[in-house]
Amino acid sequence: KFTGTNFVLTGSFTSGKSHYENRIQDLGGNIQSSVGKATTYLVREHGKPDGSLSDKEKKAQDLGVKIISVAELEKML
Repeated sequence: KFTGTNFVLTGSFTSGKSHYENRIQDLGGNIQSSVGKATTYLVREHGKPDGSLSDKEKKAQDLGVKIISVAELEKML
């Protein structure tokens, strides 16, 4: 389902990042540690407390990478 799709997970996750990383990988997706040109989705659950963007979110915006929430990821899974 996710073959050829690259994900970066940023911030804290209620269920833990590894939970989502494993589910993505089970469906053929790749997990990246940083945002780059090959990144398909940046996933975040809880943003910064002050509402500002993280460095990964800024880079994703600059590169045109789609930023999705955990709820959106859950629908995709």
